[in-house]
Amino acid sequence: MLGDTVMDILIRHHRMRGDATLWVPGLDHAGLATQVEVRRRLQKQGVRFEELPREQALHEIGLWKEEHENRIRE
Repeated sequence: MLGDTVMDILIRHHRMRGDATLWVPGLDHAGLATQVEVRRRLQKQGVRFEELPREQALHEIGLWKEEHENRIRE
């Protein structure tokens, strides 16, 4: 419970600063962890995630998800 409270405070702080925010408790962790892993994979290839077009970024995320989804669910 304390962890969610801290995250809620942080997201509200950023929203009040005008940052684009969306926080869904219980789901963000998996999404953030996936993005970190995709960034690491791309970095090894010399590619920056931020430089990919949206469709390519979504494709890379989809590839990672397909490779790891079964293990995560287990």
